[in-house]
Formats: sequence, C-alpha cells, structure tokens
Amino acid sequence: MSEVKVNKISPRSGTDVTLGDSGDTFTIPSGATITNSGTATGFGGDNTPSFFAFLSTGFTSSYATWQKLPMASEHWDTDSAWDTSNYKFVVPSGEGGKYSFTSHIVTGDHALGTDMTHNGLYLNGVQQVPTIGTNEGSSQYVRYTTTSYLTLVATDYVELYVYTTSNNSLVFQGGTGVGNAQCWFEGHKLVGV
Repeated sequence: MSEVKVNKISPRSGTDVTLGDSGDTFTIPSGATITNSGTATGFGGDNTPSFFAFLSTGFTSSYATWQKLPMASEHWDTDSAWDTSNYKFVVPSGEGGKYSFTSHIVTGDHALGTDMTHNGLYLNGVQQVPTIGTNEGSSQYVRYTTTSYLTLVATDYVELYVYTTSNNSLVFQGGTGVGNAQCWFEGHKLVGV
C-alpha cells in the first residue's frame, strides 16, 4: 500500500478535483472526522422514500369494525410506493430501514362521552399498537395526530385502519389538497438511525 501525506489538494487547472475512478472505495477509518464547510451532494441520505396520502371525500364508518381508510389521493410520493388502489405503503427494493409514520384523523358528530375513535397501523396485515381519540362533548369533531416508528424491509407494507365505538356511523372527514386535508397519512425513511 502506498501513502500520500499532504496538507492540501488543489486542482492543477479549473475548479474540480476527482478522487479515484468508478468502482473505487475510499475508507474513512474509525476516529477520523470529515469537516465540510461547503456544499455536500450525492451522499448522506435524503429521507426518501416519502409519501403524503389523504382522504379526499368523507368516509362513513361501520360500527365496531376495523376498516382501512381509502386514501386514494396523494400530495407527494417520491418512489411511487403508496398504492392508491389498495391504500398501502410498500417498501421499495433496497429501501429497508427505520421509518416514521404520522396520521391525522378528523371525525364528526360524536355523542357526549360515549363515542371513541381508534386508529392503528397494520404491518403486513398485522395490527401494531392502536391509538384512541375521544370527544369533549356532544356533536363535536374529534381531531388527533399520532406518530409511530417501524423497522421495515423491502416488500413490507403498512396500512392505516380506523375503528369506532359509535352507533352513529361517524364520518371520517375528507378534503382536497394538503392544506385542506382532514384525514391524512404521511411516512418517510429516517436517515442516520
């Protein structure tokens, strides 16, 4: 192995310096530090895949039944990983890792103290930890936001289900566009964890 010791590398002409060739590997040993005072491009991760799906029209619930929210509209979907027909996020090939998922639920016309709304993430068809939203009074809208973290591998799929204890057939509120979306579901890959 050869070793070159210098304090600075500058281009002979122009403004670009190339290290190695395609396929070469540069190893940064443990304990070494890279300090960047400029712009870093092409490495470091970018929190994708990422999606934002929403319910564009109201969805009427059935009593005491877990139901998937039919979120067929998207504000963004970086890797075409949100299935708008089956309402699920599918991890693309090579994109396994830790993910953050956030859901926002809005329902209307709850009865005083008796109606509760649950939502739960399903991973590969199996429910994960569910959450509960309750009401503060009669004929009130209930709004709540939850965030969950999952470790996923390629082809895993995640779905958002809801459940209500209301006999009133609660309506999960729809809206158009990200600014007006009432019920929405967002997810992205975490970098550096």
